[in-house]
Amino acid sequence: MSAPLPPLPDEDAQAREHLRVLSVLHYVLAALTGLMSLLPVFHLLLGLGLATGHLASEDPDATVVGWFFVGFAGLFIVGGLTLAGFIAWAGHCLARQRRHRLCLVVAAVECLLMPLGTVLGVFALIALTKPRVRALFA
Repeated sequence: MSAPLPPLPDEDAQAREHLRVLSVLHYVLAALTGLMSLLPVFHLLLGLGLATGHLASEDPDATVVGWFFVGFAGLFIVGGLTLAGFIAWAGHCLARQRRHRLCLVVAAVECLLMPLGTVLGVFALIALTKPRVRALFA
């Protein structure tokens, strides 16, 4: 079997351009994900008000419900911001052609964020599995 042909300059330039576009789209998705993860701030504030007794009487059930709101809203906010951070980091790595495996994992996780993340994740997975793009990361 013969050795593979060296990449043509146009093919490398095209692969780099695809990675640049994917990088920009990752930044956009990271911003949208971060913004959407801040939606439960209202629930967090409502839960704090209930848990501390500022919005309800001294009812122990209101305190339990308040802490329930605080816990789930806090988990959702922290999880969403963490995911947004990883998406932005993957966008940075795509622009620099670094950390191929991280970019693959983030692209796979993005597929769960319907509909925009699914489209971006599938396109990123397709682009990242091409041999020419994989060679740029080496």
